[in-house]
Amino acid sequence: MADPNRDRLGGKAIRDYFFRPVPAKPGIWVCKCNTERKEGRGYTNFVSHVQAQHPEALHLLQCDDDGRVSTRSSTVLGDNLAPSLFHSSKAVKTHASIDLVVSGLLPFSVLNNALFKEYLVYASFNTLTCLKYIRKLTKFVEEKISQIFPERFALIVDGWTASSTHYFGVFASFLQKKQENMKPYYWGSARLKTKQI
Repeated sequence: MADPNRDRLGGKAIRDYFFRPVPAKPGIWVCKCNTERKEGRGYTNFVSHVQAQHPEALHLLQCDDDGRVSTRSSTVLGDNLAPSLFHSSKAVKTHASIDLVVSGLLPFSVLNNALFKEYLVYASFNTLTCLKYIRKLTKFVEEKISQIFPERFALIVDGWTASSTHYFGVFASFLQKKQENMKPYYWGSARLKTKQI
């Protein structure tokens, strides 16, 4: 009979797979989800964090005879688990709820509908909660954009129609110090062609 604990990950294997030491802080390790944990005499601190915050990821891993960690599922990217498995379950549910409303082009008020809530992944999610997280997401995106773009840049606005579908695009173009030409920065499938100045 096969040993049921054969593929079970030990504390050291869990720590080494999910965490890395923080050079500036001796004895502190950081998880792939950016949560810091203090190293003690054993591995309980690391194991409890992974069991509580990443149970799905933990079930997709196995340990071979040499003590190496490997994946046992098709929901992985190469030897690494899908990055979404390293976010808290609250973050994943919040994202799913916002994605459902925004991608589905639904009004925010649908989140207050009792029938809709019955089938929603995150049951306590309502219009106020959704708007709170959208504002936080907006601030996060604004900060990321401000890190990418220089102080001066041009915005190009374009709209087009294909059959009965309407599209709207906003593109940013800016000068780089190394090159004296305009560099396009875009999202989506439309490309901006620029000429040298």
